[in-house]
This record gives sequence, structure tokens and C-alpha cells, in this order.
Amino acid sequence: MKIRSIFDNLEIKLICLLLAIVMWLYANKLTGSWWPFQGQTQKSEITFRNVPVKLTGDEWEAVPREIEIKCRAMEVEIGSLQAVVDLTQADEDDGWVTLTADNVKLPEGLEFMRAKPAKVQISPLQQSEITFRKVPVKLVGIQNAWEAVPKEIEIKCLAMEVEIGNLQVVITLTPADEENRLVILSAENVELPEGLEFVRARPAEVKISPLR
Repeated sequence: MKIRSIFDNLEIKLICLLLAIVMWLYANKLTGSWWPFQGQTQKSEITFRNVPVKLTGDEWEAVPREIEIKCRAMEVEIGSLQAVVDLTQADEDDGWVTLTADNVKLPEGLEFMRAKPAKVQISPLQQSEITFRKVPVKLVGIQNAWEAVPKEIEIKCLAMEVEIGNLQVVITLTPADEENRLVILSAENVELPEGLEFVRARPAEVKISPLR
């Protein structure tokens, strides 16, 4: 009996084998399975120290203000890292918030693992009393254009962290103010930049006269 050699039709066998390998590789690439010609990206464990904590809501601050965070990350460029903590689900009456992957927002590419300390105390931001001197007064009239006498005043405000450039007080006049030619300065009619809360002014009232 004649036994066929494994080398019979060798060209056809090699072509079939090559086609099978190509089809197998193509199918694995489509399904996202192991791809021998592409290395798998490994996430590295990174620790960030002295990371500032920012709480959602301008009226709260964290204690401590800086924490240590351990993350998993692939290739990512990090500039000034800041941990933003969402307080929407926190019990503000309790005064503490536990730092988790659900409430700590990090830059894209970082995956939160744990923080040290694991929770921070939250407390209302303390407002400081600031006095501004020689603040120009701008009057907003209903029909006529007005100027204040004196043109500059001293104003005392409560402020948190706020950047102030050239401060100007804008006062909205009422018909009674225009009729009396006098306006009493209060939180209701004095407009200040965001972050400043009116306390009092000196003088407490200014005369108004038509612009010449």
C-alpha cells in the first residue's frame, strides 16, 4: 500500500495554513482579544503628595487643605493637580466627608484609589473684613445723569478669597433719591464685585447733583 508523504501538495498546505493564521489574527483584532503585535498598556500606581483640595460650593473649605492621593494611571501629563471633592451627597451637618472614587474628581487619565487622610473636615469659609479707601462712586440714574458728592468714599466689606482690581462702587438711584438729591448707602443699592459683601460706608450717605 502506498503511504502519502506529508510533503505532498506542500504549496497548497502552506497557503491554507497562512490563510488560517491571517483569519485568526483578524478575528481576534475585531473582538478586542489578545493581539500579538500590540503590547498591552499597563496602568502604573502613582502617589501625589500635597494635593490641594477644592470643595464644590464657594462657602466651604477643607481641613486639611492638602492631601496625599494614590492613583492608577497610564501615560498622562499632569500639570498642577487639584482634587475637586463633590459635596452634593455629603452630610454637611456632620462636618466630615470621606474621600472616594465617587466624589473625588481627578484629571482624565487618573483613576482614584485612596487618599491620605481618608476623610477631611469641612468648615464654612471665614470671611474677612476689608476696608477700601478712596473708592470712586458711580451713580446710575433713571433719566438724568448724576454725580456724587463726595466723589470718593470709604467702604467696609466682608470678603472671602477674591481678586480686586480697580474697585468702583455702583449705586442705583430711585426716584426718591433723585427727588431728595440724597442717597443713603446700603447693601440694597450698592453694587460690588462678586465676592464682596457690603457692610457700611463712610460717609453713610452722599449728595447727588446733575452732571455738568
